[in-house]
Amino acid sequence: MPLKDTLFWLKFFALSAAGLIAGLFSMSAVEGLTLFFFTDVLVGVAFLTWKKEAISSLGLYKAFREFFMTSFLAFLLMWTLALNFTSGGVALYLASPTPGVQELRPVVPKEGFPYNSILVVEVTEDGITAALGTCAPIDEGTVALPNVSASASEAGIILTLEGTIAEGGVLDRGWIKVEFTNDTIKVSLAGGGSTTIPVGGSASISLDGYEVQLTSSETPRGASIKVVLGPLPLADEDYVGTGLGAVISHTRIVDGKFCVFSPNVHQFKRTVRVGDAYVVMRD
Repeated sequence: MPLKDTLFWLKFFALSAAGLIAGLFSMSAVEGLTLFFFTDVLVGVAFLTWKKEAISSLGLYKAFREFFMTSFLAFLLMWTLALNFTSGGVALYLASPTPGVQELRPVVPKEGFPYNSILVVEVTEDGITAALGTCAPIDEGTVALPNVSASASEAGIILTLEGTIAEGGVLDRGWIKVEFTNDTIKVSLAGGGSTTIPVGGSASISLDGYEVQLTSSETPRGASIKVVLGPLPLADEDYVGTGLGAVISHTRIVDGKFCVFSPNVHQFKRTVRVGDAYVVMRD
């Protein structure tokens, strides 16, 4: 068998086995990637020891770097399959590590995953700063993040939250907390504003200079509450460090679409875990 074919199959099977081990032991992203690089180097050393003529034929560089991406994808696939088997379902998405809005490309998609895009804010030697979000055409429906929904028109971006609360219950979305006791609804914002309204009533308060409209109604299961914030500018805006930063981190307008990003801004090397999903950044 030619040397390159031998190296290919050796890396393929070794890295696939390493991915299986990473998944079965539910390794973290850092642990899994460390195992990948360690195994890749180990395979290169073993190959050069076994096939001494490879040094003159392929060279040291090719022995270690040849088929790197193929073996990496085999590792990821086996890692994901093993995680699905052991934990009941793990999603895997890929995205480009280039600054700007990047599409999430599903490798192992997850039904109901709330994100279809990632905003790469900064790429440095220390790692990547990014926020997950979702994009949709302007004037065409609503997009939903875990903590808020959003729609857009030429007038701006409207953020909406709707929910039903039983007597004595609490609806907490991080940026807003709604409590229902004794036929009274208390609304508290992360920015410090608060108000109370009776069931069936309405009110408005301010968050970072933007109006927050509150309406409620009685339901057989308790009280229904609707919160409408905005309109926010239909433009590229950064809200990290402001009062709105607890609701969303960024907005972007790209190719006729509006994009809204989660308030959770992540800093990582190449892989970020979001719940039971992994997003891997690679060219």
